[in-house]
Amino acid sequence: MPGCCLLLIVLAVPEQDAMDLAARIVARAEAKLGERVGDGSCSGLVSEALREAGARLGAGDSDQPWGRAVDPSEQLRPGDVLVFRDAAFVHRERQRNGAVRTTTARMERHVALVSAVDRQAGAMRITLLHQNAGRPGANDDRRQVVQRWVIDPSEMTEGTVTAYRPLPGDSTQ
Repeated sequence: MPGCCLLLIVLAVPEQDAMDLAARIVARAEAKLGERVGDGSCSGLVSEALREAGARLGAGDSDQPWGRAVDPSEQLRPGDVLVFRDAAFVHRERQRNGAVRTTTARMERHVALVSAVDRQAGAMRITLLHQNAGRPGANDDRRQVVQRWVIDPSEMTEGTVTAYRPLPGDSTQ
């Protein structure tokens, strides 16, 4: 038809965009397992994974560069960023010989990426990707590489954990 044109409008679904972004963030961090990212700091890994995935990064040293705050007990999902402040987790595990092994992990000021959330029978386990973590005094070559840890929020005995959902940047990579 003369004078006719075709107009195609594509609407992005924000939830799907967020899920795609989260998958890219986790993939970028998992690809670095066992490697040192940047200066080996915990924020170095998170910043690089978000930047490479196309997430928006803010400026400054506050927690806000990581995205929109979400409720960690209800809304947490892979790709989210956890900020720990003076947090301590105490894990007790009964050994075969009957002894109880107690492990304490302290995170004074720490940031990590969520790679998985497992909710079963009212319990939650969070799989983290992070670096610059481990026993105080441990060799930096072991601490300052990307590691995978699983934490149980019910084992937190002190401190706070704040969760952030990264936001898409102006253009994704």
